[in-house]
Amino acid sequence: NLGEKADVLTGLAVIYKKQGKPDLALHKFLEAKELYYQTNRVYNQCEVINNIGSIYSDKKEYQTALKYYQESHALYDSLDYKKGKAMTNNNIAYMLIKLNKLDSALIILEYTIAINKELNFLDGLQYNYSLKGDVYKEKGNTDSTIHYYLKSYEICKETGILETQNILAAFLSETYAELKIWDKAYKYGNIAKILSDSILNSETKEAALKSEMNYEFDKKQLQLKLEQEKKEALAKEKLQRQKLISLFVIVGTIVLLGFSIVLFKKFKETKHHKFLIEEANEELNQTNEEILSQRDQIEEQRESLQYKNEQITDSITYAKRIQSAILPPKTLIDSYLPQHFVLYKPKDVVAGDFYWFEIMDNYLFFASADCTGHGVPGAMVSVVCHSALNRCLREYNITTPSEILDKTRELVIKTFEKSEEQVKDGMDISLIRIPLDYKEQKSTEIMWAGANNPLYIYRANSTEEEPIEIIKADKEPIGYYRKPTPFTNHILTIEKNDQIYLFTDGYADQFGGDDGRKLGYKTYRQKLAEINHLSSEEQKNILSTYFEEWRNKEEQLDDVCVIGIKLS
Repeated sequence: NLGEKADVLTGLAVIYKKQGKPDLALHKFLEAKELYYQTNRVYNQCEVINNIGSIYSDKKEYQTALKYYQESHALYDSLDYKKGKAMTNNNIAYMLIKLNKLDSALIILEYTIAINKELNFLDGLQYNYSLKGDVYKEKGNTDSTIHYYLKSYEICKETGILETQNILAAFLSETYAELKIWDKAYKYGNIAKILSDSILNSETKEAALKSEMNYEFDKKQLQLKLEQEKKEALAKEKLQRQKLISLFVIVGTIVLLGFSIVLFKKFKETKHHKFLIEEANEELNQTNEEILSQRDQIEEQRESLQYKNEQITDSITYAKRIQSAILPPKTLIDSYLPQHFVLYKPKDVVAGDFYWFEIMDNYLFFASADCTGHGVPGAMVSVVCHSALNRCLREYNITTPSEILDKTRELVIKTFEKSEEQVKDGMDISLIRIPLDYKEQKSTEIMWAGANNPLYIYRANSTEEEPIEIIKADKEPIGYYRKPTPFTNHILTIEKNDQIYLFTDGYADQFGGDDGRKLGYKTYRQKLAEINHLSSEEQKNILSTYFEEWRNKEEQLDDVCVIGIKLS
């Protein structure tokens, strides 16, 4: 039985790993991975691949470790197992920190924090905040470093993770010392020392808690004690002087004896003070050694962060190249539609929006599409939807827009049905079909269909107050829908100088302006009507500039895709 053999190999690999034999453990894990693949035991595959990544991480081969953690994450993502995705994201973020790819690590950590909050997974959140503290420490942002170390430390107190409490307390002590906030540096340094000394016995938690809760009380008690000792010493010296004067008056010899006694006591006090100073110096030297050791660990973590940052940046850049490859080249569209523009503004490096252009059976097909989400998740859905559109034309020879949308929905649902859990991702789209010989006609008959996204037509000869005609889309997506109906096919006549606009919702939904409200579709149509008489390139530039001025300091809410076409 291949599955049982894989389980045995995994058990042997774990034993070898604990015995400090990483090469033997790696060999057994790789064998088990292949057998789990053959038996389609995907969860076991994920665990084994994570272990392989951890071995390479221990060997400081961070680039290779990152590759395996990403492979494990992809498998968990195919299962939509959120806790597994969060766990592997933590590993990926740690590798990016080791590779010093700090901004990429922050992107991964923000995504992972959202998952862990949704799952209420405190251990995961604690590690997320600790890693964010590490990133900002490398960036030199001490305020953010302290903020996230404290958030991680508070979760550690709640969950009782003593070893991590110890590390975070040491980090906080060092950070406050760099800022010369000595009382807090002493506070967390004292907590770290107590935790370090007590981790091997059952009193660890009590000692750390007591140290933190009683810190201010002990500090005040020590101050009161020192003041009392000072008063007692002054009173004692005054009494001794009085005795010496009295003794000198009575008998000289007694004065000499008393003077000798005083000198002897002073000598003992001096000797005792010297002993206390030497003891304090010894403790200080020990603390310095611990700080130097922690500095070396931090340096190692900094190198890891740098390596990780480079890896995630390279991965996202490569993903952008892949997505760019599926977008039609401008030269191709220009050769068929010289009077057109495409305003394409992804929210992140990669996007969930895309535009699609194909030629078949004497027709041009042009579409703007908005897939569920944005960034990496949206880009992954866009690849599935783009492939389905291509299959409708090339494999099934469908050329009617509404039928293309019907078949695309069927293909997308079948793709996502392979998951063990129901996936409701999909896309909204506006799809137009234009005859190739449109230049030879006085007016052109086009076909259009839409899923949630409408079509705008600027009528050059319109006498209406608002010259833009709105062709409404069917209110259902390309994807899972509870009661789906066939999409509607619209046949429309386009006159010379009429302008067609296909778009996603990102432009009109953007927040901004003076009062932080949405731009809205009415303002959007007004802007299109204002610029319609201009060339395609001028329209694109004005729309882009207006969008950025409207957005101002607000974050871009979603991907943006606007297509303008003039058939003349």
